[in-house]
Amino acid sequence: MLGYFPVPYPDELLYSAIARYSVHTGLSDNHKAVSRDIFSDGSAVAVPDLPSHLDVFADNVRSVWPVSTHEIISTLTLAPFYIPFLEAEKAKLVIKSMKSICGDDIHTRCGIAASSIRQPKYLRYCPQCLEQQESVYGERYWRRTHQLPGIEICTEHQCRLINSIHYLHPKNKHEYAPAISIADPISSEQVECKKAELRVYVLIEELMLSDNHRAFNFFQWTQFYQSLASQLGLKTGERVDHSEIYNLLKVAYSGTYFYRFIDLNGHHEWLTSLFRKHRKSFHPIHHLMVLAALLPRDRTKDIFETIGNNSPNTIKQIKPLPVDSKSSLDIRKKRLEWLLLHRKHRYPGVKTIRALPLGGSLYTWLYRHDRNWLMTSLPRQKSKTMGHYTVDYEKWDLAVVSELKRYLQKTIKSPERKRLSQNHLLRQVMRSNSVIKHLKDLPKTKAWLRQHEESVEDFQIHRLSLVKKKLTLKGIPIKRWRLLREGCIRKELITPKLEHYILMAEREGVVR
Repeated sequence: MLGYFPVPYPDELLYSAIARYSVHTGLSDNHKAVSRDIFSDGSAVAVPDLPSHLDVFADNVRSVWPVSTHEIISTLTLAPFYIPFLEAEKAKLVIKSMKSICGDDIHTRCGIAASSIRQPKYLRYCPQCLEQQESVYGERYWRRTHQLPGIEICTEHQCRLINSIHYLHPKNKHEYAPAISIADPISSEQVECKKAELRVYVLIEELMLSDNHRAFNFFQWTQFYQSLASQLGLKTGERVDHSEIYNLLKVAYSGTYFYRFIDLNGHHEWLTSLFRKHRKSFHPIHHLMVLAALLPRDRTKDIFETIGNNSPNTIKQIKPLPVDSKSSLDIRKKRLEWLLLHRKHRYPGVKTIRALPLGGSLYTWLYRHDRNWLMTSLPRQKSKTMGHYTVDYEKWDLAVVSELKRYLQKTIKSPERKRLSQNHLLRQVMRSNSVIKHLKDLPKTKAWLRQHEESVEDFQIHRLSLVKKKLTLKGIPIKRWRLLREGCIRKELITPKLEHYILMAEREGVVR
């Protein structure tokens, strides 16, 4: 039970508040003592964005700060940024892990490790915010919104964020780096934001201020985006016009920082998948970019209410995109240009025409002002001919086994090698993804893997043998505690086979 803990400042990370606690109590250099005070566990990891042990923390500070775990998650972590966009069951597990003492799976469940939008490498700050913090509070702290992935500016001052010297996930997993360690702030670089970009920041601010941890299932997200496309006139029958949505986002975010998240080569798989049946979660930035561009006046509260209602007819405040009235002369002129473009290039496909210098703009103009005629004047879709060939699985099987043998021969004696699990071995061969996918068609490979793959227990014995050899060469007595410490093996994970090996090694003693 703590007798003191600093009051968190607006938009402060829990990590930052604990860092200030370590400074105020003189424990800055004793990281594990801070963890023991805060989480009753000296091995608890200092995680800035999505920490665990929060139930324990709430109990420890209850006498000086009566706060609930729900409030901590809502106001002192980055959970409000991720939770609404996770699948409902997965979101519950994330919150459960944050409350518990086991938080190893939090970042994986949030999709952070696999996302193409990377977390910032360093803790970041805004020079103007630091000056403001010192004048108002007398000390500096780390702001939550400055550590969000995909965000490069301070929304309050519209200036570019600066990287500190402290890693967001440092090698020293127990250190709480205080913001007072930042050198004197350099001058800030002002950034001019476009309307759509500012709209994304407004949605993020609403997310971070919300205390609602509600999440939705894949069916609800699918219904929402299908209905959104339909009511915006971006859907014909059951077919969503993905190209037009792509063009709208390109226009909205042209010249902004978010433009880099839209593939410039015309490949926008995440955007296409977002308007199809949802089978996976998408990064919050992807959702927010689409919502900001297509729903420029809706609040996150209203949007989430609509998704929760799970009905295609309940989307509020969605109005068709504005279409300017054009004279019949303009329309006839554009129709003629479209038909001439067809003939000039011998009736190519729609994608070919849109890739031409004037084809894309002409298609967009007709789509906006003469859509019905355009849909009836598109060239016929060319049938795609697929090249079929028969795979020689027997030859492939032998080749894979040969590759595996060469790798094993080269690696088996290396003291630095990794465990030879089935997955690790398969990753060493050419076209590893295809081999994994067709493993059932490669019987010799499967049999070889069963024979040569290394269990965790066998790999632990391999590590112990290396330690034993090292101690023997140095003339150091072989003791159980030395074997376990040097071999990085926890006592609670010792199996009978490992126990037997350790006893035999101790009996042998030092080889002279």
